[in-house]
Amino acid sequence: MSGDDVRALVNYYARAGYGRHVQTVCGEALRSRPGDPTLSFWRAFGLILEGSYSEAIAQLESLMERREISLACVAASIHAHKMARIVDEESVDALEDRMHRE
Repeated sequence: MSGDDVRALVNYYARAGYGRHVQTVCGEALRSRPGDPTLSFWRAFGLILEGSYSEAIAQLESLMERREISLACVAASIHAHKMARIVDEESVDALEDRMHRE
């Protein structure tokens, strides 16, 4: 599958709210392009769509140091923290501070 096909599928599935499909497409594409930060971000975003917030936050934290996706990871982490059943206000404040700095 070409990069444009993967991007189109991920965008479609993410907009439709199909988190499992986003993860599946990204997982398959990561087999041929291991370490691609954009695909890893979207796979973590698929976890957010499914409600697996703690797992998504863990994956996003490992990706935050990648310059090309750091702002997207911070924003997605803030969203995941706020959607979680128990909100970690301290982490949200730290992430919001980081967002304003970037």
